[in-house]
Amino acid sequence: MRSRLPGLDGLRALSIGLVILYHCAHTEGFPDIALLKAVARTGVVGVQVFFVISGFLITWLLLGEEEKTGRIDLKGFYYRRALRILPPAFVYLAVVAVMAAFRGLPVTNRELLASVFFVRNLNLGDSAFTKHFWSLSIEEQFYLVWPLLLMWLPRRARLWATAGLICAEPLWRQLNTWHYGATQVMWTRTDLRYSGLLVGALLALVLEAPQLKAKLDRLLAFGPWLFAVAGATLMGLMHIFPEASSKLLQVDPGLIQALLIVVMLVVLVEGRGGVFSSFFELAPIRWVGRISYSLYLWQQLFCFESTGPWFERFPLNVLASFALAAASYYFIEQPVLRWRDRRRQKPALAPAPGEPLP
Repeated sequence: MRSRLPGLDGLRALSIGLVILYHCAHTEGFPDIALLKAVARTGVVGVQVFFVISGFLITWLLLGEEEKTGRIDLKGFYYRRALRILPPAFVYLAVVAVMAAFRGLPVTNRELLASVFFVRNLNLGDSAFTKHFWSLSIEEQFYLVWPLLLMWLPRRARLWATAGLICAEPLWRQLNTWHYGATQVMWTRTDLRYSGLLVGALLALVLEAPQLKAKLDRLLAFGPWLFAVAGATLMGLMHIFPEASSKLLQVDPGLIQALLIVVMLVVLVEGRGGVFSSFFELAPIRWVGRISYSLYLWQQLFCFESTGPWFERFPLNVLASFALAAASYYFIEQPVLRWRDRRRQKPALAPAPGEPLP
């Protein structure tokens, strides 16, 4: 098991950058530049990048553990996930709750509870300050179910079962749309948005299958071109062919994106991206990727449509988001993870290549 997966933090940085641009495009002071606004509109892709990365890394780590020990330690997995995800999230929610109680922040108790229990994706309320928990909720629900499914499935059936589940999502979505209509919850229900996570998981399964890995290696000889074409197609679907993109997204809002994102991901983690790999390995880019979870949490306080205080105006809202995210990373995330590692009674299987992030 490799001690580090190249390009992963860089891809996280791209993801959170797109999300922040998307949110900031509606804030006061955002530049009226056509190209920048065009890039900002692709922000919806940012969350899908997180999904693909998380599905890949979770599966890759679980398979690595199984290879080393012969089993998947569910208790250990859930313990590690809880300490990774919950402390920063609960600190953010505590701050929001205090601001709601004493500063009139428009957040209801129902919305806070839905966020605490990671069911915010069920469209429980409209507050912008907790609405971003919809994606975290989908990931947490995936983390609960996927390791169990992976343990239950025979090893030879895992890859094809995963591919089958991915193909089933658009059909299930269409059945729900015909029955319920195109409501907002259709974009946030886990059973209608899991494809990105499973596309990432499928890549991990392919990399563990020697014959498929050999075929993939031959394709990766064209790594830089594959990365460029996948990225250009992803952007083109959003802007050059918006009508076609709209129709595709009605079929499935994430699957088309996820398939293109996973091409970019495999090129980077296999170190075959040429100049793209070099860019995503730059130290400042990797740093943004490392703090991306905290950045995703805290940007929601500052980067939304508003004409409020100075710290909600671009670019000061971005600076404020980075400041609180860095504080969260260095004073909450890292101390908790160091404490977690000290409490481990047995040596780690291998140095962690990275933590799955929302």
